[in-house]
Amino acid sequence: FATACGQGNAFDMEIGECFQEPDALEFSDVDKVDCAEPHDNEVFAIYNLTTPSLPTADVMFEGCVQRFGAAIGTSYETSIYYVSLFGPTQQSWDDLNDREVVCYVFLPEEKKRGSALGTGA
Repeated sequence: FATACGQGNAFDMEIGECFQEPDALEFSDVDKVDCAEPHDNEVFAIYNLTTPSLPTADVMFEGCVQRFGAAIGTSYETSIYYVSLFGPTQQSWDDLNDREVVCYVFLPEEKKRGSALGTGA
């Protein structure tokens, strides 16, 4: 799955897009790269929260884990990949009606080449 390379909005990602780990804890842009090139992260799921208030990070994480098997092809518990996410903050929830969670996979000690989607790894 090829994607456009260069700067991109972290909150305007698509499933199958690969990107490098941001340098700062708070950021709005990420360096998108072709998944064939060495990369840190790949988006595997995007979903919208339906709760009346902002859930905890653990609840958002569980939403990603629930979508993991269908995207990667194996259970999270047996996979080589780790999961993280971009989710709303209290401010974006209140001010922007932000409900989107972007789930991504990564390898903790190395960069990945190629897509993780459907690999069963």
